[in-house]
Amino acid sequence: MSDSYAEEKRCCVVCDYKKLCHVCGEHTRFACSDCQINFKATVYVCEKPKCRDEHERKCYGAKP
Repeated sequence: MSDSYAEEKRCCVVCDYKKLCHVCGEHTRFACSDCQINFKATVYVCEKPKCRDEHERKCYGAKP
């Protein structure tokens, strides 16, 4: 397992525990389905377009 993957997985677990948008830190019930499928962790991303766009740029799970 690469260090990058391990760090992403750790981030996912932390975000899942707190139920906060990992971009802006606000409470949200929305989450990334790619991260759930690829990391088996719920990574919360609020509904703000800015946060969704930032997550898509950073999300390892969404990259082919």
